[in-house]
Amino acid sequence: MKKSIFILLFLLFFISCIKNRIEKKAGAVLYPHYDIEVKINPEDGYLDVKGRMTCPVRTENINKFAFYLHKNLEMASFAVNGNGSLSLDTSESDIRYMVDALKYSIVLPKDTNEQPDLKINFSYSGHITSWPSWSPNVIGTDWIEIGSYFPWYPYHPDRIPFTYTCKVEINPAYNVFVMGHRKTSVKKILFETVIPTNSIVVCASKDLKIEERKLQKNAIRIAYTSLSKKNVDMILQDLEKIFGFYSGWYGEKNQDISLVESKREKGGGYVRIGGLFLAELSGNSYMENRAGYQRYLGHELAHFWWYKADTSSWED
Repeated sequence: MKKSIFILLFLLFFISCIKNRIEKKAGAVLYPHYDIEVKINPEDGYLDVKGRMTCPVRTENINKFAFYLHKNLEMASFAVNGNGSLSLDTSESDIRYMVDALKYSIVLPKDTNEQPDLKINFSYSGHITSWPSWSPNVIGTDWIEIGSYFPWYPYHPDRIPFTYTCKVEINPAYNVFVMGHRKTSVKKILFETVIPTNSIVVCASKDLKIEERKLQKNAIRIAYTSLSKKNVDMILQDLEKIFGFYSGWYGEKNQDISLVESKREKGGGYVRIGGLFLAELSGNSYMENRAGYQRYLGHELAHFWWYKADTSSWED
Protein backbone atom coordinates (compact mmCIF):
# COMPACT_ATOMS: atom_id res chain seq x y z
CA MET A 1 0.00 0.00 0.00
CA LYS A 2 1.40 3.34 -1.00
CA LYS A 3 1.88 5.88 1.73
CA SER A 4 2.99 9.46 1.47
CA ILE A 5 3.89 10.86 4.84
CA PHE A 6 4.54 14.55 4.64
CA ILE A 7 4.53 16.56 7.86
CA LEU A 8 3.40 19.98 6.91
CA LEU A 9 3.34 23.37 8.63
CA PHE A 10 2.87 27.04 8.18
CA LEU A 11 5.57 29.70 8.51
CA LEU A 12 9.34 29.35 8.66
CA PHE A 13 9.77 31.67 11.57
CA PHE A 14 7.49 29.50 13.75
CA ILE A 15 10.44 27.11 14.16
CA SER A 16 11.70 29.25 17.01
CA CYS A 17 8.29 29.21 18.69
CA ILE A 18 8.27 25.50 19.44
CA LYS A 19 11.91 24.45 19.20
CA ASN A 20 12.24 25.06 22.92
CA ARG A 21 9.23 24.37 25.12
CA ILE A 22 7.38 27.59 25.83
CA GLU A 23 5.72 27.79 29.22
CA LYS A 24 2.24 29.18 29.05
CA LYS A 25 1.76 32.72 30.31
CA ALA A 26 -1.47 34.50 31.10
CA GLY A 27 -3.17 35.52 27.85
CA ALA A 28 -0.51 33.86 25.70
CA VAL A 29 -0.79 30.94 23.28
CA LEU A 30 1.46 27.89 23.37
CA TYR A 31 1.29 27.00 19.69
CA PRO A 32 0.68 28.80 16.41
CA HIS A 33 -3.08 28.99 15.90
CA TYR A 34 -5.31 29.40 12.85
CA ASP A 35 -8.76 30.93 12.81
CA ILE A 36 -9.75 30.24 9.22
CA GLU A 37 -12.93 30.19 7.12
CA VAL A 38 -13.38 28.56 3.73
CA LYS A 39 -16.32 28.74 1.33
CA ILE A 40 -16.39 25.88 -1.18
CA ASN A 41 -18.37 25.64 -4.41
CA PRO A 42 -17.91 22.06 -5.67
CA GLU A 43 -19.47 22.73 -9.07
CA ASP A 44 -16.74 25.07 -10.29
CA GLY A 45 -13.92 24.40 -7.83
CA TYR A 46 -14.21 27.81 -6.23
CA LEU A 47 -12.59 28.57 -2.88
CA ASP A 48 -12.94 31.73 -0.84
CA VAL A 49 -10.68 31.83 2.22
CA LYS A 50 -10.10 34.32 4.99
CA GLY A 51 -8.53 34.04 8.39
CA ARG A 52 -5.84 34.89 10.88
CA MET A 53 -2.75 33.15 12.18
CA THR A 54 -1.48 33.93 15.66
CA CYS A 55 2.10 33.07 16.58
CA PRO A 56 3.23 32.91 20.23
CA VAL A 57 6.10 34.86 21.69
CA ARG A 58 9.31 34.23 19.75
CA THR A 59 12.74 33.60 21.20
CA GLU A 60 14.80 34.78 18.23
CA ASN A 61 14.70 37.73 15.88
CA ILE A 62 13.18 36.71 12.55
CA ASN A 63 13.11 39.22 9.70
CA LYS A 64 11.53 37.21 6.89
CA PHE A 65 9.42 34.18 6.12
CA ALA A 66 7.88 32.29 3.20
CA PHE A 67 4.67 30.35 2.64
CA TYR A 68 2.88 28.59 -0.22
CA LEU A 69 -0.57 28.83 -1.81
CA HIS A 70 -2.15 27.31 -4.90
CA LYS A 71 -1.37 29.39 -7.99
CA ASN A 72 -5.07 29.94 -8.78
CA LEU A 73 -5.74 31.62 -5.43
CA GLU A 74 -5.52 35.39 -5.80
CA MET A 75 -4.48 37.30 -2.69
CA ALA A 76 -7.02 39.96 -1.73
CA SER A 77 -5.50 41.15 1.54
CA PHE A 78 -2.50 40.38 3.74
CA ALA A 79 -1.44 42.13 6.93
CA VAL A 80 1.04 41.51 9.75
CA ASN A 81 -0.03 43.04 13.08
CA GLY A 82 -2.33 45.40 11.21
CA ASN A 83 0.26 46.47 8.63
CA GLY A 84 -1.27 45.81 5.22
CA SER A 85 1.33 47.66 3.16
CA LEU A 86 3.98 44.92 3.22
CA SER A 87 5.23 43.68 -0.12
CA LEU A 88 4.76 40.01 -1.04
CA ASP A 89 7.18 38.55 -3.58
CA THR A 90 6.05 35.48 -5.53
CA SER A 91 8.02 32.76 -7.28
CA GLU A 92 7.42 29.24 -8.56
CA SER A 93 7.13 26.44 -6.04
CA ASP A 94 10.38 24.68 -5.17
CA ILE A 95 8.57 21.75 -3.51
CA ARG A 96 8.27 18.68 -5.74
CA TYR A 97 4.87 17.54 -4.42
CA MET A 98 3.43 21.05 -4.69
CA VAL A 99 3.90 21.81 -8.38
CA ASP A 100 0.77 23.98 -8.65
CA ALA A 101 1.70 26.30 -5.78
CA LEU A 102 3.31 29.70 -5.65
CA LYS A 103 5.89 30.64 -3.06
CA TYR A 104 5.22 33.90 -1.22
CA SER A 105 8.13 35.65 0.50
CA ILE A 106 7.95 38.66 2.78
CA VAL A 107 10.37 40.80 4.78
CA LEU A 108 9.05 41.76 8.22
CA PRO A 109 9.29 45.28 9.64
CA LYS A 110 12.10 45.78 12.14
CA ASP A 111 9.73 46.35 15.06
CA THR A 112 7.84 43.05 14.52
CA ASN A 113 9.98 41.11 16.98
CA GLU A 114 9.22 43.60 19.74
CA GLN A 115 5.53 42.62 19.79
CA PRO A 116 4.38 39.74 22.03
CA ASP A 117 2.22 37.88 19.49
CA LEU A 118 2.40 37.94 15.74
CA LYS A 119 -0.99 38.20 14.03
CA ILE A 120 -1.17 37.52 10.29
CA ASN A 121 -4.50 38.30 8.58
CA PHE A 122 -5.18 37.07 5.05
CA SER A 123 -7.92 36.63 2.46
CA TYR A 124 -7.84 35.17 -1.03
CA SER A 125 -10.03 33.29 -3.52
CA GLY A 126 -9.98 31.52 -6.85
CA HIS A 127 -11.18 28.68 -9.05
CA ILE A 128 -9.03 25.55 -8.84
CA THR A 129 -9.79 23.69 -12.03
CA SER A 130 -6.78 21.38 -12.48
CA TRP A 131 -4.25 19.44 -10.41
CA PRO A 132 -1.75 16.63 -10.97
CA SER A 133 -3.28 13.23 -11.67
CA TRP A 134 -1.49 11.81 -8.62
CA SER A 135 -2.76 14.47 -6.24
CA PRO A 136 -4.74 13.25 -3.21
CA ASN A 137 -6.30 16.72 -3.01
CA VAL A 138 -9.27 17.22 -5.34
CA ILE A 139 -12.44 19.27 -5.67
CA GLY A 140 -15.43 17.72 -7.43
CA THR A 141 -19.16 17.28 -7.07
CA ASP A 142 -18.62 13.68 -5.92
CA TRP A 143 -15.71 14.16 -3.48
CA ILE A 144 -13.77 17.03 -1.96
CA GLU A 145 -10.46 16.58 -0.15
CA ILE A 146 -8.32 19.68 0.25
CA GLY A 147 -5.20 19.85 2.37
CA SER A 148 -1.57 20.79 2.06
CA TYR A 149 -0.93 19.32 -1.39
CA PHE A 150 -2.92 22.15 -3.00
CA PRO A 151 -2.24 24.02 -0.69
CA TRP A 152 -5.44 25.88 0.20
CA TYR A 153 -4.15 27.51 3.40
CA PRO A 154 -0.79 29.30 3.93
CA TYR A 155 1.75 26.51 4.17
CA HIS A 156 5.39 26.02 5.08
CA PRO A 157 6.94 22.52 5.18
CA ASP A 158 8.30 22.09 8.68
CA ARG A 159 7.48 20.09 11.77
CA ILE A 160 5.90 22.54 14.18
CA PRO A 161 2.37 21.62 15.31
CA PHE A 162 -0.45 24.14 15.47
CA THR A 163 -4.07 24.34 16.62
CA TYR A 164 -7.02 25.76 14.69
CA THR A 165 -10.65 26.59 14.30
CA CYS A 166 -11.93 25.97 10.78
CA LYS A 167 -15.32 27.14 9.52
CA VAL A 168 -16.63 25.51 6.34
CA GLU A 169 -19.44 26.95 4.22
CA ILE A 170 -20.78 24.63 1.52
CA ASN A 171 -24.02 23.40 -0.04
CA PRO A 172 -25.95 21.81 2.89
CA ALA A 173 -26.42 18.65 0.81
CA TYR A 174 -22.74 17.90 1.54
CA ASN A 175 -21.51 16.34 4.76
CA VAL A 176 -18.18 17.72 5.94
CA PHE A 177 -15.33 16.24 7.94
CA VAL A 178 -12.31 18.03 9.41
CA MET A 179 -10.12 16.70 12.22
CA GLY A 180 -11.35 18.15 15.51
CA HIS A 181 -14.50 18.75 17.51
CA ARG A 182 -17.50 19.66 15.34
CA LYS A 183 -20.05 22.39 15.96
CA THR A 184 -22.79 23.24 13.49
CA SER A 185 -24.35 26.67 12.93
CA VAL A 186 -26.99 27.83 10.46
CA LYS A 187 -24.74 28.27 7.42
CA LYS A 188 -21.27 27.20 8.53
CA ILE A 189 -19.79 24.13 10.15
CA LEU A 190 -17.12 24.83 12.75
CA PHE A 191 -14.33 22.42 13.59
CA GLU A 192 -11.93 23.06 16.44
CA THR A 193 -8.84 21.27 17.67
CA VAL A 194 -6.94 22.12 20.82
CA ILE A 195 -4.64 19.12 20.36
CA PRO A 196 -1.81 20.32 18.08
CA THR A 197 -1.73 18.86 14.57
CA ASN A 198 0.11 19.70 11.37
CA SER A 199 -2.48 20.06 8.62
CA ILE A 200 -6.02 21.26 7.97
CA VAL A 201 -7.69 18.71 5.69
CA VAL A 202 -11.30 19.34 4.63
CA CYS A 203 -13.27 16.38 3.23
CA ALA A 204 -16.85 16.49 1.96
CA SER A 205 -19.38 14.49 -0.05
CA LYS A 206 -23.11 13.99 -0.11
CA ASP A 207 -22.86 10.41 1.17
CA LEU A 208 -20.17 10.93 3.81
CA LYS A 209 -20.89 9.32 7.18
CA ILE A 210 -19.06 9.87 10.47
CA GLU A 211 -18.77 7.51 13.44
CA GLU A 212 -17.20 8.54 16.75
CA ARG A 213 -16.22 6.70 19.91
CA LYS A 214 -14.37 7.62 23.07
CA LEU A 215 -11.08 5.96 23.95
CA GLN A 216 -9.52 6.93 27.28
CA LYS A 217 -9.33 10.73 27.12
CA ASN A 218 -9.45 10.76 23.33
CA ALA A 219 -11.94 10.50 20.49
CA ILE A 220 -11.72 8.05 17.59
CA ARG A 221 -13.54 9.17 14.43
CA ILE A 222 -14.10 7.36 11.15
CA ALA A 223 -15.38 9.21 8.08
CA TYR A 224 -16.49 6.88 5.28
CA THR A 225 -18.76 6.44 2.27
CA SER A 226 -18.80 2.74 1.29
CA LEU A 227 -17.92 0.83 4.47
CA SER A 228 -20.59 -1.28 6.16
CA LYS A 229 -21.39 -1.05 9.86
CA LYS A 230 -19.56 -4.35 10.33
CA ASN A 231 -16.46 -2.92 8.61
CA VAL A 232 -16.56 0.24 10.73
CA ASP A 233 -16.96 -1.70 13.98
CA MET A 234 -14.02 -3.93 13.04
CA ILE A 235 -11.75 -0.97 12.20
CA LEU A 236 -12.73 0.83 15.40
CA GLN A 237 -11.97 -2.30 17.43
CA ASP A 238 -8.54 -2.58 15.81
CA LEU A 239 -7.73 1.10 16.37
CA GLU A 240 -8.81 0.85 20.02
CA LYS A 241 -6.74 -2.30 20.52
CA ILE A 242 -3.58 -0.87 18.95
CA PHE A 243 -3.92 2.47 20.72
CA GLY A 244 -4.47 0.60 23.99
CA PHE A 245 -1.29 -1.46 23.50
CA TYR A 246 0.83 1.62 22.83
CA SER A 247 -0.70 3.51 25.74
CA GLY A 248 0.10 0.64 28.08
CA TRP A 249 3.65 0.27 26.83
CA TYR A 250 4.70 3.88 26.36
CA GLY A 251 2.23 5.99 28.35
CA GLU A 252 -1.14 7.51 27.57
CA LYS A 253 -1.29 9.91 24.65
CA ASN A 254 -3.52 12.95 24.50
CA GLN A 255 -4.30 12.50 20.82
CA ASP A 256 -7.60 12.17 18.97
CA ILE A 257 -7.56 9.74 16.05
CA SER A 258 -9.30 10.22 12.71
CA LEU A 259 -9.47 7.74 9.86
CA VAL A 260 -10.94 8.83 6.51
CA GLU A 261 -11.96 6.54 3.67
CA SER A 262 -11.00 8.86 0.81
CA LYS A 263 -13.44 8.60 -2.06
CA ARG A 264 -10.88 8.78 -4.85
CA GLU A 265 -8.95 6.34 -7.02
CA LYS A 266 -5.59 8.11 -7.13
CA GLY A 267 -3.26 9.77 -4.69
CA GLY A 268 -2.68 6.88 -2.29
CA GLY A 269 -2.78 7.32 1.48
CA TYR A 270 -1.11 9.78 3.77
CA VAL A 271 -0.80 10.60 7.46
CA ARG A 272 -1.18 13.80 9.43
CA ILE A 273 -0.78 14.21 13.19
CA GLY A 274 -4.01 12.64 14.42
CA GLY A 275 -5.34 11.57 11.03
CA LEU A 276 -5.09 8.74 8.49
CA PHE A 277 -6.43 9.39 4.95
CA LEU A 278 -6.68 6.15 2.94
CA ALA A 279 -7.77 5.99 -0.69
CA GLU A 280 -7.29 2.24 -0.97
CA LEU A 281 -9.51 1.30 1.96
CA SER A 282 -12.52 -0.92 1.27
CA GLY A 283 -14.64 -3.21 3.36
CA ASN A 284 -13.84 -6.34 1.35
CA SER A 285 -10.10 -5.75 1.32
CA TYR A 286 -10.10 -5.07 5.07
CA MET A 287 -12.01 -8.28 5.79
CA GLU A 288 -9.71 -10.33 3.56
CA ASN A 289 -6.44 -8.85 4.84
CA ARG A 290 -7.24 -7.75 8.37
CA ALA A 291 -3.83 -8.71 9.75
CA GLY A 292 -2.09 -6.66 7.08
CA TYR A 293 -4.27 -3.64 7.81
CA GLN A 294 -3.60 -4.04 11.54
CA ARG A 295 0.14 -3.87 10.87
CA TYR A 296 -0.39 -0.81 8.69
CA LEU A 297 -2.57 0.94 11.28
CA GLY A 298 -0.05 0.00 13.96
CA HIS A 299 2.70 1.63 11.93
CA GLU A 300 0.72 4.81 11.40
CA LEU A 301 -0.46 5.10 15.02
CA ALA A 302 3.15 4.73 16.16
CA HIS A 303 3.85 8.12 14.56
CA PHE A 304 1.75 9.67 17.33
CA TRP A 305 4.39 8.53 19.83
CA TRP A 306 7.46 8.92 17.61
CA TYR A 307 6.62 12.01 15.64
CA LYS A 308 9.85 13.38 14.13
CA ALA A 309 11.77 10.19 14.90
CA ASP A 310 15.22 10.25 13.29
CA THR A 311 15.11 7.50 10.67
CA SER A 312 16.34 6.86 7.15
CA SER A 313 13.95 3.98 6.51
CA TRP A 314 10.35 4.29 5.39
CA GLU A 315 9.62 1.43 7.77
CA ASP A 316 10.79 3.60 10.72
